Amino acid sequence: MLLCARFSQRTQIEMKDGMEKIFYRTLPLLLAVALGGLSGCRRPTADPEPVSPPEAVQPVEPSQPEPIEPPTPPEPRPKPEFEPPSDHPLSQFTGRRTRVVWCRQVVGMGDDPFAEGPNFILVGLDTHDGLGERVILGDVDNYSKPLLSPDGETVVFTHHPTHRIYAVDWDGSNRRLLAEGLALDLWRDLDDGTTWLIYGERRPDHEHKNAGPVYRRRLDQPKVRKLLWSRTDITADNFQLSRDGQRAGGLFPWNHAGVADLQQHTWRRSGRGCWTSFSPDNSYMLWIFDGAHKNVYLHPYGGGPARKVRLNSAPGTEPYEIYHPRWSNHVRYLAISGPYRIMDRHNAITGGGEGINLYVGRFDEAFTRVEDWVQITDIAEADFFPDVWIEGGEFSDADKPEAPPPPDDIQVEEGQWPTSTEGLVYLWDNAASMNEVPDGEGGLREIQTVRRGHALLGRFFEADLLGGWMEAPGFDAWFAEALRATDAFTLELTLTRAGQHRPAFSVILAMARDADQGNLLLMEKRGEVYLRLLTDESPFDLLRDVHLFRLHPVAPTRVAITYEAGALSWFLNGAPALSYHDVRGGFGPWLPFPFTLGALPEGGADWPGFVEGVAIYNRALTPGEIAANDRARAEQMAARAPGERIHFTGRLLEKTPTPTPESIEPYRAGLVEYLYEVESVEHGELDAPRVIVQHWGVLDGAEVPLAFEMGESYALQIEPVDQRPELEGERVSSQVSDLTAPLFLEVR
Repeated sequence: MLLCARFSQRTQIEMKDGMEKIFYRTLPLLLAVALGGLSGCRRPTADPEPVSPPEAVQPVEPSQPEPIEPPTPPEPRPKPEFEPPSDHPLSQFTGRRTRVVWCRQVVGMGDDPFAEGPNFILVGLDTHDGLGERVILGDVDNYSKPLLSPDGETVVFTHHPTHRIYAVDWDGSNRRLLAEGLALDLWRDLDDGTTWLIYGERRPDHEHKNAGPVYRRRLDQPKVRKLLWSRTDITADNFQLSRDGQRAGGLFPWNHAGVADLQQHTWRRSGRGCWTSFSPDNSYMLWIFDGAHKNVYLHPYGGGPARKVRLNSAPGTEPYEIYHPRWSNHVRYLAISGPYRIMDRHNAITGGGEGINLYVGRFDEAFTRVEDWVQITDIAEADFFPDVWIEGGEFSDADKPEAPPPPDDIQVEEGQWPTSTEGLVYLWDNAASMNEVPDGEGGLREIQTVRRGHALLGRFFEADLLGGWMEAPGFDAWFAEALRATDAFTLELTLTRAGQHRPAFSVILAMARDADQGNLLLMEKRGEVYLRLLTDESPFDLLRDVHLFRLHPVAPTRVAITYEAGALSWFLNGAPALSYHDVRGGFGPWLPFPFTLGALPEGGADWPGFVEGVAIYNRALTPGEIAANDRARAEQMAARAPGERIHFTGRLLEKTPTPTPESIEPYRAGLVEYLYEVESVEHGELDAPRVIVQHWGVLDGAEVPLAFEMGESYALQIEPVDQRPELEGERVSSQVSDLTAPLFLEVR
């Protein structure tokens, strides 16, 4: 049974001509507005100014975020009596009184899923008032991302064209201005019962709805605000607090998903993706929406493997994309919008179309799947941004780990790499790590290293540099200044060659403009590794390349290179290899040249291999420190399980068109799915008659040519997607019809 209240029986009426169609299409909205007025809803003007902006009187704010104090444990008290379920199907589904609020696009056919334009009304549903779906604010305007207060009595939304945040009572009355910015969350202080608006200041040059810093304002006294988070920008969809206010889940910003410790003012990355949501209890679970826009990866607090939970399993949404996934105030319930069936130049989300409706789902007790769904709306107009309030949801709990993880700072545990951060100026362990270094002022600085060209990530989040490279934009001056200050360095990295090909000249690591001008160049020449180093006694273009070692053609090699006071030394797999004393001088001539891994800047001299565990210090580590780092790295790598690689020949049955790079923005890489009939298996085990294989169709913002023809047979190397965690946040396009075939990635 569909839950959408019908104000007309348009499905039972024969529409005989165009005028009748227009009349019956607009009749539900007209009647809904009229009934809303009869029920006491006030319809404000399009741009009301009931109060002066609260920014007109600002309190003195601390220079650092003010932590939310841990709430005093309340006295044990019985849970209050709740109203019995009504006969409304949603109430029967949740077992409680339930309210839902959302924005409905009434002009245009669902082509504004981010609710940025002026074509919406604000709609709500209460399972216990007998009114069904009703219009809360009926003036066609903007009501982006509406949020329900912890007591279910107030709706807060952002007026996106002006970036102003408003509140309105559930019945549509008392609309008032709260702040300027982007509304993120509503949170109740357990100690005193006050409700706070969590919001971010909009960045003038914002991308992907980025905002920062983040503040909190009392909902009943909006002139009272406190700084909550300023460590990073955040992305407005979705930044949410735990019940105790000690943690927040979100994007820091897109597409770096993680959990912030609001006491320590630190955060830890959980993965990459979009549209996070944070559990409303104190279990600190975070989900990350996947690149296919069909599933979430549920990350338990404190680490451990994420669980993939399918969200396009609601009736009518399979096999399409869904959007706006958001946890309700009850840990077992969530909401989505969908299905999104129409592809446009961007993706199915922006394709819009008719019949984008709302669904509420319920997790099973183990949070491994959504065990059931109920549909909330069934209307031609598009419904977006659902938020669900369930009476007593604040008493719901999921299991929480017995002990929290250690404090979120850069100090490492025994066995972790690197074992020392003294003098650390660059870190790229892998793409899943925080890669933070001391900033010299008592804080931390995260070094962003990004993929370029056809560089990929391996299954351990290492850099696969075949046909591409990595770079750290914006840190050129930082590196040069840090090493000039000491005239010393240590470089650590782990190298694994890909295949037997040994190019005549390739670049492993560079701080250089090109092959003839730079500060430092680590390179390979036909299997031999050399170093070129600029000092004030040795011009870079005249310096003789120092031969270091011969690189193993297959096995990983852990390398450490140190320079200090005219002594150049290197270590292989933790053991001293050789020292060289003919390189002298300091780093006074060093300039802020680009830092790259796997090629020269802008590509060229590509190195075919895998790189991970890269650290640069502005001091020479001792042999003991290098040995300790090497032991920690070796232990990590020894614990890795080998991948399940399969070589097979298959006939191409279906293929998804490759999207344009512009169509998947802000993603810069994307996978496309092809369906193959299995003809033979040359290596490994593959029992399925048909398989879906993901191919890279877009890399670094450019289309990747895929020369596959329908009906032709191809020999491919593949690995199961569920064994490739680095794919979690990647954009996936799929139009294959067989949803039961196992899913694989083409590997190189």
